Amino acid sequence: MVNKRKIFDITPPPAKAKEFLKLPKKIEVKEPLVKPPFPVKKLRPILIIAGLLLVGIFSFVFIKTKAEIEIWPVKEQTQFKTKFSRAGELITQSQSVSQEFASTGKATKAEKAQGLIRVYNNYHLEQILVADTRFWCFKKDELREFKTKQKAVIPSRGQLDVAVMAAGAGEEYNIDPCTFSIPGLKGSSRYTAVYGKSFSSMTGGARMEMTQVSQEDLDMAKETIAEKALAEAKAALKNSISPAEYILVDEAIETKIIEVNPLTEVGKNVDNFIFQAKAQAQALVFKKAELEEFARAYLLSQLPQGKEPVKGSLVVGYLPETVDLAKGEMLLNLEISVKTYHTLDEGAVKESVKNLRPSELTLTLRKFPEIARAETKLWPFWAKTIPQDETMIKIKLNLD
Repeated sequence: MVNKRKIFDITPPPAKAKEFLKLPKKIEVKEPLVKPPFPVKKLRPILIIAGLLLVGIFSFVFIKTKAEIEIWPVKEQTQFKTKFSRAGELITQSQSVSQEFASTGKATKAEKAQGLIRVYNNYHLEQILVADTRFWCFKKDELREFKTKQKAVIPSRGQLDVAVMAAGAGEEYNIDPCTFSIPGLKGSSRYTAVYGKSFSSMTGGARMEMTQVSQEDLDMAKETIAEKALAEAKAALKNSISPAEYILVDEAIETKIIEVNPLTEVGKNVDNFIFQAKAQAQALVFKKAELEEFARAYLLSQLPQGKEPVKGSLVVGYLPETVDLAKGEMLLNLEISVKTYHTLDEGAVKESVKNLRPSELTLTLRKFPEIARAETKLWPFWAKTIPQDETMIKIKLNLD
């Protein structure tokens, strides 16, 4: 069976259909023209000027004028004299010092020569030599005498070495070996039988000038070291005290030597020697704050009414009248000096300067002898006269 199907032929639409199917074009809509307002930038300067005028008028009408009057008062020096007595504090300081001094004394050092003599005894009896038995030796016709240092016994037909010492001091006794006779045996048969010989030189004889410590040296050294010790003890005492805290006067210082030690003696053969000393310093001091407090209280009690002291101008001079270290008491004469000024009647000053120009101020304030000079500052800047209202006037006191 034949299947008969229908066949549809698809053909493009006609031209009008194509136009119909095209999308419409974008339509531009124009806004209507509006005339712009008056430019604001041109109004800005006018608005600023108008604002400033309004502010100026407001300030002129409602802001009150103020005045500050700076016044330098007449200052004068005021002095008072009085006495100040207080129990002070006793302070002690010790100081040890030492110093080397040169010896200036002169002395001659004399040494005697010594040696050995061999004594021969050819006699048939022993020979006894007592201490200080003399032996003579001639050298170039010059006699040199020596003496035995101790007793000796020379056996018969024998010999013995005996220690001897020169009769005098000096180098001339340092003789070479020599033959000695015993002058004490002269005139007897023993004189030639007993004699002596030395086999080595005599030595040690000398005479020289030496430096030694004299009494004048010790006296001078003691005086010098004492003065030095006292000065250093006094200086140490002053350095131990704070000037900002304590008052110390030289008249209240007592110094003394408590120990001396020369470390040598008169006649000591030395070129230099050491001398030591120890000193003590005592002082009566009192606190500076107590003195200043007393001076201020006394000053305020003596100032007449209407006078005031200038701050920081107080000067206190003091001189001791009596000092008793044992009791710890001191009496001072005080000289109190301070700058003062008269107090101002601010109400009267304000009343006198109301409505004045600053240029008129100096002439007006001449009726106040306590015022040296014055200056005025006005506010606001356009103000020309001091205000009528006294509450708007400020008085500033300048004490510099």
